[in-house]
Amino acid sequence: MLQVEDVKVFRWVLRIDPILTPFEFLQPDLAAALELIEKPEMLSGTACLPPWDLRPAKQHAEQMITRLVAEGVHRGFLSEKDASARVLLLQIAERMNADESSDLLIGSQSVGKAANDRLQWIMQTAVRRMVVLDRIISYLGGGAEHEFLLHEADTRAFD
Repeated sequence: MLQVEDVKVFRWVLRIDPILTPFEFLQPDLAAALELIEKPEMLSGTACLPPWDLRPAKQHAEQMITRLVAEGVHRGFLSEKDASARVLLLQIAERMNADESSDLLIGSQSVGKAANDRLQWIMQTAVRRMVVLDRIISYLGGGAEHEFLLHEADTRAFD
């Protein structure tokens, strides 16, 4: 089901869709993928967004991942072995939970109020979006200003 996120990103990059669906409104929906299969001519004559227009979406995905990891560590369904990183993540979660109006949204709820299963699903989607955007930016020659590297051990939980 995560491959649907790839289709959403590609449709936006190819300017088929005017916006990249925000995390607040993510729903697993195969309609976009089916539309491309049924109407492949939609891809002809389109131009890609330039890398500099893709970077903010990638940065938003990175921000969502950081926030969700912080909340996961705070709730105890994720762990962090590095003590200083754990303290930092707990501080992020506590700060965001204390000021719900500045917390990131998942649907109509802040991350701090969302159910664990919803957090985990959005985290997987955010990782997927970030990786796809990073690869597209690299392919288009935009080069990353700073790399967000995921090691195999870090991504095993998202497969």
